[in-house]
Amino acid sequence: MVFDKEILNIHGKTIKLKPNLNCKSYGIYAAICTKCNSNYVGQTKNSFSTRWTAHRYSWNRSKSNFNPNDITDENALYRHYYVKHKNDLQKECCFDDAYEVVFLEEPNFKNLDYKEYFWINILKSNINLAKTQYSDL
Repeated sequence: MVFDKEILNIHGKTIKLKPNLNCKSYGIYAAICTKCNSNYVGQTKNSFSTRWTAHRYSWNRSKSNFNPNDITDENALYRHYYVKHKNDLQKECCFDDAYEVVFLEEPNFKNLDYKEYFWINILKSNINLAKTQYSDL
């Protein structure tokens, strides 16, 4: 599911979104956990659709051979579910039920890293590896 009007950060603060972005756009996006509203902020120079498909592929691959000691950006979304919502994974939870996507911004390519960091801080993203503590494994 795709949101496009507003988003909550983990402290419950509503952030209104202005852009008219669609699945063919590129830029900064957030994946919102449908269970706990935790979020992951990412960037893509490809279309959002292409990037979201790559996340879906990584999720499906992680389901078949996930190693909890393998901490990579590629499996960050699956890892969150594995750590926080493991019982739901056992019920054959699929990626599209686990996360909703929000298209945040379409900055210049040269500003993607800066804007990703900006949104990680604004949304208080806690699934991104740089912001997540895995001491509860």
